[in-house]
Amino acid sequence: MKSLFRFIINAFFTTASNIRANKQLFLVSVGTTAIAFSILSLFLAIFVSLTSTLDKLEGQVRLKVYLKDSASSEERDRIEQYANSIAIIESVEYLAKEDAWKSFKKEFSNRLPILTDLEFNPLPSSYQIKFKQGQQYLDVLATAAEKFSALQGVESVDYGREWINRFQNFMMFMRIFLLTAGGLLALGLILIVSNTIKLSIYSRSDEIELMQMIGATPRFVKAPFLLEGAVQGLCGSALALLLLNLIQRYVDIQFGGAMESSFLGFRFHYLPGAYVCGLILLSLVVGLLGSLFSIFQFLSRDGENDK
Repeated sequence: MKSLFRFIINAFFTTASNIRANKQLFLVSVGTTAIAFSILSLFLAIFVSLTSTLDKLEGQVRLKVYLKDSASSEERDRIEQYANSIAIIESVEYLAKEDAWKSFKKEFSNRLPILTDLEFNPLPSSYQIKFKQGQQYLDVLATAAEKFSALQGVESVDYGREWINRFQNFMMFMRIFLLTAGGLLALGLILIVSNTIKLSIYSRSDEIELMQMIGATPRFVKAPFLLEGAVQGLCGSALALLLLNLIQRYVDIQFGGAMESSFLGFRFHYLPGAYVCGLILLSLVVGLLGSLFSIFQFLSRDGENDK
């Protein structure tokens, strides 16, 4: 136990010594890592904000069932019975033809005076049906829309299916784009950290060879460099998250209200805790992998030279 404790303390002190000795190189590597993680975290924040907007819009989705003017009370009863038989229905509201016309004139009297001055009512009676949100609820909504349209007395149904499908396809594209961009950035960062650690190793190659000659184990040699790579990754991701936090606060204060009213309720959100933890974990893995590759290359080359 004491030897393990001494080993950990020694690794920390050696890592700190390495960082001081290669301060400029370390700072350049941290800065590059921070820029790459800033780009990735910015895309993630946009994705999170768009997902939040989509959830908000889905909560406002209503299935509108427009009735024929000739629809009888029996046909309306059958429509209501079917609506109430669907398990995930939250509410069913009937909007009479006259009420729809009054509401339309109240809302559009200033913008469309030609239409509101009509002497007849062109709007049909309708049912506004709200569904409970949950998994696959849009599929249930689409199935219900088909069944409603087949009922007697129904003129048409509408719930903005094409618009929702386009938005969902866009979100799928964003997921693929983020996975691809994240993979490429992670690969680039591994190479950057790897090269930085490699330079650090070469600058101390004589010292490492001396340590090996007097019996230092590979674990004793590797540990400080692995720790240095991990510190580089963690510092880079911490700076990136701090920068994103400042950008998010600025955008939200300066443009939050305007964006919400102009872009379907869109607000620029900071990353949730799970995403922050994921980015920190990714930076740790990237730093460790970059260091591991460099150490493996150096020790392999050293072993070949010994032969």
